[in-house]
Amino acid sequence: MIKNITLRFFPLFLFLCFVHVLPGQSGNFVQRFSWEGSEYALRYEVVIESEVDGEYQSLLREFTDIPFMEVSLPPGNYRLQIILHDIRDIPVGETEWQSFQIHAPIPEPEEQIEEPEIIVLVEEPEQEIQSAETEQVKEASPFDMFAGAAWMPLIPVYKGEGDIFDTPSFAGIAVRFGMIYNKDFLNLYPGLDFTVSWHSANGEQTITATLNFMAQKRLNDKAAVNFRLGAGYTILPDRETLASAAQRLHTNLGLSFMWFAFDPVFIEAGFDYNHYFTNKVSGCLRPWIGAGVRF
Repeated sequence: MIKNITLRFFPLFLFLCFVHVLPGQSGNFVQRFSWEGSEYALRYEVVIESEVDGEYQSLLREFTDIPFMEVSLPPGNYRLQIILHDIRDIPVGETEWQSFQIHAPIPEPEEQIEEPEIIVLVEEPEQEIQSAETEQVKEASPFDMFAGAAWMPLIPVYKGEGDIFDTPSFAGIAVRFGMIYNKDFLNLYPGLDFTVSWHSANGEQTITATLNFMAQKRLNDKAAVNFRLGAGYTILPDRETLASAAQRLHTNLGLSFMWFAFDPVFIEAGFDYNHYFTNKVSGCLRPWIGAGVRF
């Protein structure tokens, strides 16, 4: 799960836009809009609308990855809005519409025309304080949610009386649902993982449900390592001799590697180790590989 927590909380620092009217070619004038940007921004979307007969109509919508833009506008009434896109190129904040005017310069013979400057005040959008130094425009969910499916064979490691698994099973599938909290604790991101798996071998089936506590170590924007520790319960349908309820309880220890091939789609591979409290302890190894989606 590659998604930095800060990507969900981009502060938008857009306080003042300055429109500098500069002389251009063929008597045209160039207006330069500049603002104070954010270090978390991938790019900015600049939207300008012109007033025609008392109504605003779309005039310009362009992107820039630097906190300024130069355009050439004729005299008239306009309004402007700036939209911040995070590193996933998803809009996460926008300013209020701000109106401004462009006036035709008055030529003066034998004297150089001074460059008029129009200052447009862009009010800060409503923000909630994140800390003493940063603020955010729109609050996003503090959790990343995941869902996926995997092929999961089962290999007994050691067996005892009342064994649940006697032989390896290569007919196995698992469905996972996960939730990661977007706050760093000692370079790890905590969460929960719920897994339901099915296996079949020698005409016998097992259905296992496991709830794990997770800790995610993010390697970069594309890869992460997940650690799992939890417990679960196994259902043994259609068996003549069933292990007791206590013997069907197990603990789980898991490790996996996650790679975001095409965000939000990821590929994940790893293994789970299950320990069962049978009359003589037994356990099994469950390697797996699958894919899923972050939402």
